[in-house]
Amino acid sequence: MRGHVARVGRVGLVGLLGVFVVSGLSRTLAFSRTSAQSPKPEMTRVPQFENDRAVSWKSVIPPHTESTLHRHDRYRTVIGIAGGDLTTIDPQGKKTVTHYEAGKAYWQEPMPPGAMHQDVNETGQTIELMVVEEKQSATTAFEDHYADVNGMRLHYASVGKGPLVLFLHGYPSFWYQWKDQMAEMGRDHLAVGLDMRGYNLSSRPEGLEPYTMPHLVEDLRQFAEKVGGKGRKFVLVAHDWGANVAWVFAMYHPEMLEKLVIVNGAHPFISERELRENPAQRYASNYFFVFNKYLAPGEQPIDERDSKDSATRRAHTGFVDAEVKSGRYTEEDRQAWIDAWSQPGSTTAGLNYYRANHRNPPFNDRHPASTIPHSWSAKEVTAGAKSTIIRTPTLVIWGMKDTAILSSHLSGLDKWVPNLSVKLYPDDDHWVMLEKNTSVAQDIRRFVDDKDFPKESVYRPNVR
Repeated sequence: MRGHVARVGRVGLVGLLGVFVVSGLSRTLAFSRTSAQSPKPEMTRVPQFENDRAVSWKSVIPPHTESTLHRHDRYRTVIGIAGGDLTTIDPQGKKTVTHYEAGKAYWQEPMPPGAMHQDVNETGQTIELMVVEEKQSATTAFEDHYADVNGMRLHYASVGKGPLVLFLHGYPSFWYQWKDQMAEMGRDHLAVGLDMRGYNLSSRPEGLEPYTMPHLVEDLRQFAEKVGGKGRKFVLVAHDWGANVAWVFAMYHPEMLEKLVIVNGAHPFISERELRENPAQRYASNYFFVFNKYLAPGEQPIDERDSKDSATRRAHTGFVDAEVKSGRYTEEDRQAWIDAWSQPGSTTAGLNYYRANHRNPPFNDRHPASTIPHSWSAKEVTAGAKSTIIRTPTLVIWGMKDTAILSSHLSGLDKWVPNLSVKLYPDDDHWVMLEKNTSVAQDIRRFVDDKDFPKESVYRPNVR
């Protein structure tokens, strides 16, 4: 067993099963402590409770014992009763030690397809764990819908019922990048992943003007009212270009937002500062010039043809291929990206976000200012906002190895967003919601549920 620590009472399956399970676990934990039998020389599983959505058991792991090679393919929560260090060993002999502390809960995601491991208690003490595992398949059933708003027909996927949590993707993506976080929030919310205009199955208007910021913000306003209900606040989660829009939306319509979550997404004013003043960011943003057809000698334009062959090549490189190789994605997941990237005109539409809003630095070493007629202006993209100070409770999650949007974007952010929390992922990049899918899902869960989310925190795996 391997897990990520979380609070008892509002984590993973405990959230899924509600008050019944929380109270049931309390009674079960008390029963288990008083009725545990003397440990046997092998690991034992003692059934606890079962209903139509979950099953629970107590694992008793005596000293110096090991399980058979096994796997689990469902979401589960593990609670320490008599804690200790439990070692897992994969077929290649790699060891991982998890410290289970009594009274704490640990969220566990399904193991990747084909993965197996052994549980080994190498210590001299008995470890007792309470396991609550959902009965449903780890595959979430998303529903496809369309909404006609702001002259567009926008496609979206959804799961669950309740208050709206709306997820916005970036370039070159679509709603699917959020599937794991949507599955978590869909347990007790209406989790919606939107294909923004131009992407995947949504409408693709011609030209640049339809992709200017006012249209993107208005899409979001009308969509949220139609899907979530007029006058009802919602939680907005956004990444990359979706975050560009989300920041501005929060300035235009703060009354509509309950909370805001940004994942590696540049604040418009901080971004302008970095593009103007930071040589490292101008270097990192050189691709903006290429996207916007400001080509220096030797630079090649983007291939904007959307064919099955080109989409397949893209999906066998980069972040999608990395997810497949890691085991977090299956070939079915890869195919979903191929299908989205094969939609005619979708690449050009995604690039039009950059072109219509002048998303590029004023210059860099390869592109003199005299050759760049327009550059990113926060004043222009936020014109008409109610306030440029965002007072909505905001969580920023940041993969610090992002080579496109540098972590210097975090400096001074609290001056623009006073009610700010920041969660850092030191070993992850721009696609942290894929690389640390479960941890990011739990960050969103805790931020939405908890008024006391830390102002500053860092992801540290296997830290006691």
